[in-house]
Amino acid sequence: MDEANQYGQTRQSTVMQQENLQRTLDQLRYELGALGPEAAPVKDHINSLINELEQQLQDSDKAEHRETIRGHLVALVKQFEQEHPSITSLLDQIITSLANMGV
Repeated sequence: MDEANQYGQTRQSTVMQQENLQRTLDQLRYELGALGPEAAPVKDHINSLINELEQQLQDSDKAEHRETIRGHLVALVKQFEQEHPSITSLLDQIITSLANMGV
C-alpha cells in the first residue's frame, strides 16, 4: 500500500470516528433535555464539557486539555451509573470514541 493511500484511509477513519462522536454528543444533548429541572446543575456541567470537547476536537494542539475533559467524563459516568443509565451509556460511548481517536 502506498503512503498516499494509507494516509487517505487513516484520514477517512478519523473523519468517521469524529462523525460518530458528534452523533453520540447530539444524542447525549437530547437525553439531557429529557431530564427534569432538578438536574439543571448536572445538565449545565455536561453541556459545558460537551462544548469544550467540541472546541478541542477542532484544535488538535490541545490534546492535554482533551485528556482533562475525558477525565471529567469518566467521573460523570461514575456519578450517573444508577440514576441515569441512558446518559451513562452515552458518556461511555464518548469515552470509547475518544480512546479510539487516541485521546
